[in-house]
Amino acid sequence: MPGEFTITACPREEQADALRTLHAGLGPTLAANLVQTLHALETAGTACDGLFLAGDHTGALAAACWVQLLPGKTAVLWPPPA
Repeated sequence: MPGEFTITACPREEQADALRTLHAGLGPTLAANLVQTLHALETAGTACDGLFLAGDHTGALAAACWVQLLPGKTAVLWPPPA
């Protein structure tokens, strides 16, 4: 149905597109922080564990969001660009 979105964990084969979508709307400082954080987490193999997609009824990617889990049951949310 138009106007409705489904939120799902990002499948491995869509991670590159999702990260490009998430990165596209960030300013230079935030984009550099995101890239630096993802590179650090990639060495642990957990970089995309908190990556989520919002898709419309056609299956088209509408937005990506990343939840970076931190110690102490906390997290940083990297929302989709406005």
